[in-house]
Amino acid sequence: MSNNKNNKVEEVIEPFDDLSGVGAPFKRESEVDYFARRAKEQEETRQVFLKEGIKGGIYVCAATAGFILAGSLISHKFRKTISYNIRTFIISSGFIAGFWIWGETASLKYIKGRLHNQMEEYYNHPEDKKQ
Repeated sequence: MSNNKNNKVEEVIEPFDDLSGVGAPFKRESEVDYFARRAKEQEETRQVFLKEGIKGGIYVCAATAGFILAGSLISHKFRKTISYNIRTFIISSGFIAGFWIWGETASLKYIKGRLHNQMEEYYNHPEDKKQ
């Protein structure tokens, strides 16, 4: 006696290559509209990244400059050991780090918020969708 469970072959469902098969999702927008919308979203995200990145870079640069100034005023050894070139490098590195961290964090929050709004609209307001 053989068991039927052992003889079953698991059916593999292949992903859609071009999203045009029988079970493919309905297109909501044309290719031109899609790329126009994506370009607009990309530009909005880039603007958020730059705006928040510059703000974060200034904050971290100011904090780094404050620590360098405090170290220079308090410690004679710090003043003698760390040259002005190294101090400038540390402060500019603080700006770059702050720019990148704050900009990336803000752009990710913006993207997640936009996706949340799209999902909210899709699932909670289906009558507003274009067919």
